[in-house]
Amino acid sequence: MKLGKKSLLIIAFGIFAIVLFGLWSVYSQQLTRKAELAGNLDTARLKLNGLNNEPLAHRQDELEWQLEQVGAQSAAAREMLAQPIGSIAVSDHLFEIAAAHSVNITAIRSSGRAEAEMAGLILPLLPLSITATGDIADLAGFITRLSHDYPTSLISTAGMNIPETGEAASVDIEMAIFSYRGDDDG
Repeated sequence: MKLGKKSLLIIAFGIFAIVLFGLWSVYSQQLTRKAELAGNLDTARLKLNGLNNEPLAHRQDELEWQLEQVGAQSAAAREMLAQPIGSIAVSDHLFEIAAAHSVNITAIRSSGRAEAEMAGLILPLLPLSITATGDIADLAGFITRLSHDYPTSLISTAGMNIPETGEAASVDIEMAIFSYRGDDDG
């Protein structure tokens, strides 16, 4: 079957019309989608322009400052915890505190270095048992000064014996001085 020129021309025109209609359909869909996206973009720009990000920038500066402060406090705490705990310096300092408060230390005992968990960290500590004699007010000042001079310590008991015969009062103190093992200490 042979098609004539007129038939081929009609078929070619039909195919052209179908392709043209398909292209027009895709183009109109893209125009609709483009108009939607442009509207969404305009809405987003309006919302973005309406946001005041100055409080957020101020809050960021405030949080960064707080982070610096916490870092400085952490460094200070680590430095304070890094003091040597098993040394003669501890007992020397105990005698200095006792002398400053007119207290006589009659006994210092320690079971040696140990470790304890505190706030999720394993910390080395020096457990101490101290017996001291003196006036009641002086003994109270001695205990207070111990707590002040060793802020990383924990006084678990401080039992005071007050005799009625006029003899000097005595105190038995159980305490532990915590330390910190830095990253470079092992």
